[in-house]
Amino acid sequence: MSDAFSAIGSSFRRYDGIATWEAIAQLTHINMGKTGDMLNVTSLDAVDKSKEYIKGFKDGGEVKLLMVFMRSTLEILDGDYESDEYGEYEIILPDDETQSFISKDW
Repeated sequence: MSDAFSAIGSSFRRYDGIATWEAIAQLTHINMGKTGDMLNVTSLDAVDKSKEYIKGFKDGGEVKLLMVFMRSTLEILDGDYESDEYGEYEIILPDDETQSFISKDW
């Protein structure tokens, strides 16, 4: 049986800097951009004439969110973008796991 779960019910929130997490938009898609290199370590004397690969560097990539905004929350995010301060955001997954991150760019 798979350990996969549906992202239905996920939410995106912003910390107000005081004490409250506020829903900032409705998510329509979450794309986790993690990647990893595969290094070709094939030697010319490979007995079975097959290429060999080993795991290389990992890249945490970017998290891309497609969202539906309301005017008021879009203005808050625009203010965060224009600010010199970092904003704190989180993605709440439907299994109650939370992924928090601090970002200058949203």
